[in-house]
Amino acid sequence: MMFRATVDGMGRGTRRAEDRNMNNVPTSSSTTHPHITPGEDETAPAKILVIESNPAVAEMTVLVLAAAGYQAVQTASGRQALRTQARLCPDAILLDRSVSDLSAGDLCRELRARTTAPIIVLSTDHDPDSLDSILAAGASECLLLPVHTQELLACITFRLRAHRERGSKTDAKHETTSDPKPYAVA
Repeated sequence: MMFRATVDGMGRGTRRAEDRNMNNVPTSSSTTHPHITPGEDETAPAKILVIESNPAVAEMTVLVLAAAGYQAVQTASGRQALRTQARLCPDAILLDRSVSDLSAGDLCRELRARTTAPIIVLSTDHDPDSLDSILAAGASECLLLPVHTQELLACITFRLRAHRERGSKTDAKHETTSDPKPYAVA
């Protein structure tokens, strides 16, 4: 079950459930990885690019992803992320909205122009207009911080599976859900 955020008139977030199976979260004990890209060896872990400027948060995120069976690579800036994306060709991208050297919108637009991989933005900004602008820039989904580890992993798994199932049918310019507000709260 995925939770979508709505904000009432007093600025409080509420949640509503969407169809998403939260029980299919990868674990480190898996022998095969359900989160692979098309044409890739089914035993190879999916590559996740983590764009996070806070070293402690970046390290924890990489450890959580590695324990879940992903190959995680961390960058601390938007410019470094663009260079790493070109070299790594990640299967998914986790982007902290507060990266300092480029705006999250500009970075999303540049990444989306280069890849169809899911871009999941992590944000402390709960303003719907701000989140909508990130989605319009090319993000696949926005998760509102703080986010539970299981929810983050479920989101990544869901996005990777959806991307794999779409294969070459995905529009290279923008990948998003049919939900007009695909952002989630914990």
